[in-house]
Amino acid sequence: MNMERNNLAELGEQLAAGLTEITGTEHQPGHIQPVIVGDAKRALELSAALERDGLKVLPIRTPTVPPGTERLRISLSAAMTAGDVDRLLKSLKCYL
Repeated sequence: MNMERNNLAELGEQLAAGLTEITGTEHQPGHIQPVIVGDAKRALELSAALERDGLKVLPIRTPTVPPGTERLRISLSAAMTAGDVDRLLKSLKCYL
């Protein structure tokens, strides 16, 4: 499964670079990325907006995380493509 692992690593680098640009906060490469939004209601709204765009990004809220650190949890899979990550980043840029 070396091809799948390599693809996932490349997607993680692409996602981290895009999130860093969009949020202004440095993101380290990885296939699971948090996007801190700081408010439970906002996390739910963002998750719902992304779902309307055909993207499944889960909100993580208190009590799972401390108040004020609510976030979206982006999880990539090896079945995704660079185009999928681009689509996700474009949607995120519209809503963040």
